[in-house]
Amino acid sequence: MFQIISDFITLYTSSKSMLIFAFGKMVTQAKRLKPVEFVLEVKDELSKVVWPTREQAIKLTLIVIGASIALGFFIGGLDLLLTLFGQKFIYK
Repeated sequence: MFQIISDFITLYTSSKSMLIFAFGKMVTQAKRLKPVEFVLEVKDELSKVVWPTREQAIKLTLIVIGASIALGFFIGGLDLLLTLFGQKFIYK
């Protein structure tokens, strides 16, 4: 993975067109799956997932909602302070 990133950086510094060519080549070399194979692999990967319990899902959902509300109040308060600052000192 790091080698690929290093190659991209080297190519980018030498020529943007070479970067586009290298990226296109990588995309075309990617393994193509037939739709049925894809669905079977997705099903296999989903069977490996450790799903949260109902209690964990509820707890994490409440944490996300609480963090979103807190962030909303923080951004709203910052907006209010900057608006008041602008009205008092900039738009005199």
